[in-house]
Amino acid sequence: MTTPMSKAISLLIPCYNAAAFLPGLFDRINRQTTPFNEVIVYDDHSSDKSAELAGRFGARVLRGSRTRGPGFARNRLLEAATSPWVHYHDADDWLSSRFVERMSDALLSPDHGAACALRVVYLDGSEPDSVLRFPEVATTDNLVALMIRQFIHLDALVFPKHLIKAAGGFVDQMRFSEDRDLLARIAETSVRFGYIDEPLATWTKHARSLTRSRPTLAQAPYRRWYLHRCYHKLSRRHRKTIGNQALYVAWMFYFDAAGPEADAYRREARRWIYLARLCNQRYESCRSLPERLVGRFLGPEVVFRARRWYAKRRARLLAAGG
Repeated sequence: MTTPMSKAISLLIPCYNAAAFLPGLFDRINRQTTPFNEVIVYDDHSSDKSAELAGRFGARVLRGSRTRGPGFARNRLLEAATSPWVHYHDADDWLSSRFVERMSDALLSPDHGAACALRVVYLDGSEPDSVLRFPEVATTDNLVALMIRQFIHLDALVFPKHLIKAAGGFVDQMRFSEDRDLLARIAETSVRFGYIDEPLATWTKHARSLTRSRPTLAQAPYRRWYLHRCYHKLSRRHRKTIGNQALYVAWMFYFDAAGPEADAYRREARRWIYLARLCNQRYESCRSLPERLVGRFLGPEVVFRARRWYAKRRARLLAAGG
């Protein structure tokens, strides 16, 4: 007689000065229609009462002796987890009461993970709420390329614990993009994802969010580190995807180059162009034939300069016409 496969999921919460958010999160944890097997919080040496609150709410709490960042915290949580599957959830984000119940349906084998749609909520009302959907994660034949092109928040994912270990876990020293780095590497394992097209998790954005509280230029070295690691760690067949992504980010920096930081933004764009050149990529594959030809013979920066001029001119004409 075959023993039924256990679908126990550990909830792993990296936490830093999140006392204001923990009551809301634990209210949602306690309303799960199917409970998590365990809830573990890593307190990254908070200066508020995060650790005490998490313990009072019934979580197993690990305490850091100094602040080490999310990559370090997630690795310590993984070491402590006892379930075959794990779900990482940021302390300031939300969960549907049916998260465990619905995500368990997608765990078809020990190598299966689960992904769901993700609601995005701006707590300050600066942008309208939206829902991100990731159906390709269950159908693509090139999961690595998808993970490089499209960011899927860890809030929307459940992983087989053994495959995170097989991928090498998170990079302890990374303060940004440690999640992207892990996703690209785990995609090269035997992992497969089932997809639930329901927003079972909510990513809240606010002034204290890590990505919104740090300037873009401050995040850039970590983002480049991640993509450089992809270049060195992943199979050579992914070089074109890496190069395309590098040029896409380079264009974002080049387009945003304005004001007193314009030169710094252009220098950052050139660093990403260099990474694309390592991948033998001089133009974005999705662009028009003229852009591809100019990029091939004159380089990406010439393309960016012309594209930026055209975009700004068009914006002025539209503004004048309105």
